[in-house]
Amino acid sequence: MKEQVLKQKLFESRMNELESKEEKLEGQMKELEFQKKLFEIRMKELESIDNQLAERVKEFELEKKHFESRQKELESKENQFEEQMKVFQSKEEEFKGQVKVFESTEEEFKGRVKELETKKKQFLNQVEAYKSKEKQFKERWKELESKENKFKIQIKELKLKEKQFEGQVKVPESKLDKFDGQLKQSELTEKQHEPLIKYFDEENELVTSYMDNAFSPTIDDGTSLETDILANLRESSDPAKIVLDIIQNPTIPLCKNGDNVVIIYECHIFLLEQLMRISPKPNIKPCVREDALKLALDLKANMKENTENSLTILGFLLLLSIYGLVTYFNKDEVLELFAFVDQHKIAVELFGTFRFCK
Repeated sequence: MKEQVLKQKLFESRMNELESKEEKLEGQMKELEFQKKLFEIRMKELESIDNQLAERVKEFELEKKHFESRQKELESKENQFEEQMKVFQSKEEEFKGQVKVFESTEEEFKGRVKELETKKKQFLNQVEAYKSKEKQFKERWKELESKENKFKIQIKELKLKEKQFEGQVKVPESKLDKFDGQLKQSELTEKQHEPLIKYFDEENELVTSYMDNAFSPTIDDGTSLETDILANLRESSDPAKIVLDIIQNPTIPLCKNGDNVVIIYECHIFLLEQLMRISPKPNIKPCVREDALKLALDLKANMKENTENSLTILGFLLLLSIYGLVTYFNKDEVLELFAFVDQHKIAVELFGTFRFCK
């Protein structure tokens, strides 16, 4: 009986224990359910975080690609910058070289300034000297006017003698008589022209200096020397002969062989220019043309030894044009001579006449 009671109590104790465990298990199950719900909630949160993280990864990859692109661009710009730095350094070196050249030029310029100041002082001194010479020239010019008046009187006397001589000369029948007559006429004409030749010999130095200094040959009463000489040549019966005699008169001996050579002066060029401007053109007599040809040949021979004398070349070209001698010389060689006289204004007019000569 006691044993049964004991078992009963044991059973009840076990039951109570089981009920207690059951209650405890139910509590644990509820807690587990709660934990499960919490886990599910955390899982959802984790999935959300995972999705956000994936989006962030994509953004990061895009940013990484963008960064790599920017990095490449930066490297390219860095290379360009290095190239520009090299160019800059090269230009900097070049600039330093230019600065040195400029400094050297500046020193040279200062030296040139000092030199110009010295030349300025010399020029002022020359101006003072020039003013003094100008006064002397004016005085000399008055003397020239006086001699010019005498020259006009001598020209008139010369023309009167020429008319008297032309009335006395008879036409010779034979060539010998004609040659003798021309020789006598040449000697007589030379004597008649002695005052004119003497005048030009005396005034040659003055006229040459006068032309070189570019003074205008104007006389106080309004008439010019050019106009008077042109008028006297136009009124002469044989102006071509007069001019030729004046040119042939002043001679100097050659140093080498003692021969005489004709020197062309500024006054001779002046006379030839006036003769070229006579209208109507003067009739050149055969004997005058022959003398002009001899003179042209002498000038040409002299030019071979000295091509620097532009006056001789210009006088040669004027002789060929005025006295009709172009056909006696090689046209191409004659045209080449214009290169030596291009500084003279009359050369342009002459060149035009030679171009159209056949």
